[in-house]
Amino acid sequence: MAKQPRFAPAWHNLAVLNAERRDLKSTALEMWERVLTIDPDYSISRLSMAEYLAKKGDTPRAIEEYEELLRRSPDYAAARLGLAEAYDRAGRSSEALLQFQAIIRMDAANMDILDKTGDLALRLGRKDEARQTWQRALERPGDGGLKRRIRRKLQKVSS
Repeated sequence: MAKQPRFAPAWHNLAVLNAERRDLKSTALEMWERVLTIDPDYSISRLSMAEYLAKKGDTPRAIEEYEELLRRSPDYAAARLGLAEAYDRAGRSSEALLQFQAIIRMDAANMDILDKTGDLALRLGRKDEARQTWQRALERPGDGGLKRRIRRKLQKVSS
């Protein structure tokens, strides 16, 4: 195969299609690897491959791909979120919290991220930080259902 970046999107699309089929999952991974050989900066393929690896349960390799993507594109919020969740699954909760906090710095209005950050802070024993994060979430416009759940969490932490 010619190493021409113009083919990267086509190989990426084939990988996405193959990832959805049980009989072609390994082929999907091979295709994403091929795309990244052609164009190592093709962010959507690296993100898709990392998400696929995380979903498959290969958390260490998913973390490697998320970290590589963030080295190349530090402001890629979806990669930072994936990395935070992968760190948390791997028991690296403090590192996960740092990633969630970085996402908040990029998008302080994201109520869902604020909620997840509060949950993680609480699990790490940081009640005040959790409380402050959830209160910030309640100040944002948006989801009434999520706000009700956050209010219940605040009540539990305050009691």
